Amino acid sequence: PGIRIQTTLFKRYHLHFGLSSLDNSGADIFTNLYRIASLAWTILPGTDFESNLRLYGYQHPEIENGYGWGTSIDLLLFKTYNLFGRYGSNQAEMIDYWPIESSWSVGARFVRSILKRTLAIGIAYGEQTSFDESLNHEKVVELYGRRQVNEWIHISPHIQWIQNAAGTKNDYRVYGLRTHFNF
Repeated sequence: PGIRIQTTLFKRYHLHFGLSSLDNSGADIFTNLYRIASLAWTILPGTDFESNLRLYGYQHPEIENGYGWGTSIDLLLFKTYNLFGRYGSNQAEMIDYWPIESSWSVGARFVRSILKRTLAIGIAYGEQTSFDESLNHEKVVELYGRRQVNEWIHISPHIQWIQNAAGTKNDYRVYGLRTHFNF
């Protein structure tokens, strides 16, 4: 179980705070709480160039309160193109739980309305670095589309190419189809 609280001030500043229990029942439900918080700022709200800058941090209670942090930015250009960039880093104490030292990703998306239905096509690239220097950097390329079928349903085929999966010399291709329902 968990809770997430979000508020927006002046349609520009966004505060988020979340708690989640690592133990899902009994008397321990309010101990060992995973915590996350973020601060976001919307730049040029309501324009064709609306963008967001986010800073976040999290703390894991079972790892000597180990923590991580990150930042992301997304840009809207002419209400048609989206660009994003993200970076995150973990404290060394997190190695036993998440052996990732840092990660980053960038991507772009094109959105257009065709016959009153939204079509989006996107591409992203990311890398992650392990705390174990003997492992390779994992690299991921993703290509996806998203088509609005009707007022409630979106279909999204995805293709991912993963190079040096989990730091090994293994490469994988993953194909998927996601369906999103809104009611």
